[in-house]
Amino acid sequence: MAITQLPAQVSFVASEFGSRGDAEDHQVRWFVKHRLHIDCKAVCELASPDAAATREMATKLAKTIATDLEARFSQAAGGKGKGNGNDPLDTCAMNILPWTGYSKPTNTRSKVDIKPSVLDAEYIVPCYESLLLFVAHHVKAFVTQQAKAGHINPANCRLILPVTDENMETACVNGIDDSKDLVRTICGMFPFDFTVSNQAAPAPHLLVASAEIATSQDEFEEAVLCLTKETKAFYFTQHNRRFTWGLTVCRRNMCSYVFGGDSAWSSRDMDVASASGRQAFISLLVNWSLCSVDRLGFDPSIRYAFDNDSGRPYFEIDVHEKTASTGEVSSCTYFSDRCVG
Repeated sequence: MAITQLPAQVSFVASEFGSRGDAEDHQVRWFVKHRLHIDCKAVCELASPDAAATREMATKLAKTIATDLEARFSQAAGGKGKGNGNDPLDTCAMNILPWTGYSKPTNTRSKVDIKPSVLDAEYIVPCYESLLLFVAHHVKAFVTQQAKAGHINPANCRLILPVTDENMETACVNGIDDSKDLVRTICGMFPFDFTVSNQAAPAPHLLVASAEIATSQDEFEEAVLCLTKETKAFYFTQHNRRFTWGLTVCRRNMCSYVFGGDSAWSSRDMDVASASGRQAFISLLVNWSLCSVDRLGFDPSIRYAFDNDSGRPYFEIDVHEKTASTGEVSSCTYFSDRCVG
């Protein structure tokens, strides 16, 4: 989807993007109009793991997950799906299926159509979250198997799970009809000993991306504005963030975003009504699960930690400097509980 009719309001200065009130909203509009580059193929590729072996594993795993999802859709359309809670993968697939409007050819003249009567944001959210859970179940099983064989270190991987927090509300932009049915949801990264399910809001440093759910072109344009405005909240709590990810979901079209300091990029649409669109989003989730943290936008030299004695979080910051005696580069660690810079 294209961003249309978003007028330029004021000039943009990166250091002022965190200002309050109407000025901030004008900056958001200007930023989206002038600094958002749309339909960029490289956006999803940015999450691809660096190591060739891990990248190959991620590609194969994404295809395996997509194939399994299509097989479960086909069984459900033929009346063979379980959806009875015995198999969590089958339950997730049954929850996703109506959202996709899946149609299975039964002969040359007819199709079995499975579509919801109303496709609003409240309907879409649990379907979207079930897709995250479906992928997470597969990723957890795969990483567990590969770790036993010594092919992968689970400490370098993560589960991407939906976060449930009733206090998370969409940050509407002034001048936009905030009565529109926008819903915001969050996904976070969790260790592999976590249960694959909706999680309570974790510590801020575990949040990966915000997603705005919309149901029309007008709401989609608002969703992009709100998503842009909300990304600053990640920088407020994640001082080791170099760039942030975001998602929009408009009915059946999903799009991923990368927000940098002075520009942003959006991916091509991933249409969950098509098998290729579903596989594209599955690939993104698998890459988020297996890639290094810098591919998620984090600076690996700045690490979040927690002081149990004082009960306060802090950041360990590695600084490379030359030693006075040998002139060789060494690494020092500094501690800060405040935003640096």
